Amino acid sequence: RVVSRYKDAESHYSEALFIRLDLAKRNPDAFEPDAALTLNNLATLYYGQLRYRDAETSYSNAIAIYRRLIKNNPDAFASFLALALSNRALVYNAVQRYQEAEADYIEALAVYRELAKVNTAAFISYLALILNNLGLLYVTTQQYKNAESCYTEALTFYRGLKEKDPEVYEPHIATLLLNLGSLYIYVQHFSNAQAIFSEGLPLIRKLAEKYPEAYEPNLAKTLNNLALLYSNTEQYKSAEACSQEALSIYRKFTEKDPDAWESELAQALNNLALLYSYMGQHEK
Repeated sequence: RVVSRYKDAESHYSEALFIRLDLAKRNPDAFEPDAALTLNNLATLYYGQLRYRDAETSYSNAIAIYRRLIKNNPDAFASFLALALSNRALVYNAVQRYQEAEADYIEALAVYRELAKVNTAAFISYLALILNNLGLLYVTTQQYKNAESCYTEALTFYRGLKEKDPEVYEPHIATLLLNLGSLYIYVQHFSNAQAIFSEGLPLIRKLAEKYPEAYEPNLAKTLNNLALLYSNTEQYKSAEACSQEALSIYRKFTEKDPDAWESELAQALNNLALLYSYMGQHEK
């Protein structure tokens, strides 16, 4: 049924696009914005189906239209261009075309920075989101200083947004703290990692208590990373406690859905076994 709905959606988008492109030939100013919006929606549908080549083509066509439209009316179409660029960056990232993804993120970021100067409330969350995604990209491409800079700036933005709407933005802060803490562990900035996880763990615990299905996996991931931090700093008892708690979470999820969680459970077991080896408790 889901596949059928995707096909129906694609069919309707494609028909709408054909009509709008035909209308745009006769009256570009009136109908090109609608054609670009349909292309963006169609690309998002393709991305959700992992049809990355089709998604790239549709996003690129939408971007080409927005670039034309922005010349005459930047105030109306700059945000649409930035959104399409950030979406195409996700496609490039998925197919490991990292330089192209970086270029799109940087251009989108520049557009949103200009928009945020005029209307901070409307666009600051977009800035934070792109900075987080760009940070993830920089970690993948081993540009760790750039990743830290992106995460830190995004965190600053989300902290400001949290003051106005904690329910919406606390999960974003928790995710960013996890990303930044993991980065600090990887580059062996252990004191920085300790400070970040000290803030992030209580926040992710609170979210996991309210929404266990959504946030307990992130709690387990945070605990695993914290165990790694403790292990690297020879705080083995604390590392063991974190590993055991993470393991119990993964066991619970594996019972419900083995296919989705067995690999995470195996990794957690391996991490705990490795810890016991470091501690000289080979019998465990």
